[in-house]
Amino acid sequence: MMLTDLKIKNLKPREKGYKERDGKGLYLFVLPTGGKSWRYDYKLKVDINKYKNRTFNYGPYPAISLAQARNMHTETKKLLVSGIDPNEHKKEQERLKFRNKPVSFEELASEWLEKKQAEIKPKTLKGIKKRLDTDVFPKMEISQ
Repeated sequence: MMLTDLKIKNLKPREKGYKERDGKGLYLFVLPTGGKSWRYDYKLKVDINKYKNRTFNYGPYPAISLAQARNMHTETKKLLVSGIDPNEHKKEQERLKFRNKPVSFEELASEWLEKKQAEIKPKTLKGIKKRLDTDVFPKMEISQ
């Protein structure tokens, strides 16, 4: 039986994660914590008589609606028919998106500082940021 928005909203977490199927391989995986994500299990042919079981994750519900998940599922099945691994295709699309976006050293440094906030003491982080702002970033602008 196909899922509806009402049925999805009424799904409750259980002790173990479980699948609620929508049809044609698409399902909503409900985690014990209550989180829900759209997934698809498929077999990828790797050799003449060898297949690999894989899972494609479309994203969390409600960020990905039922209609969006169904549309994405249709596109994923088209990739598989063409012999393309959807997981690899998704990774390649993300790489291309990142590669085509110009990134400055300042953006990279800021991103690195955000990631290190949990590991570095606030005073040390403040010192690193100050040195970057006063000594590194101004000199880089001059050299460009």
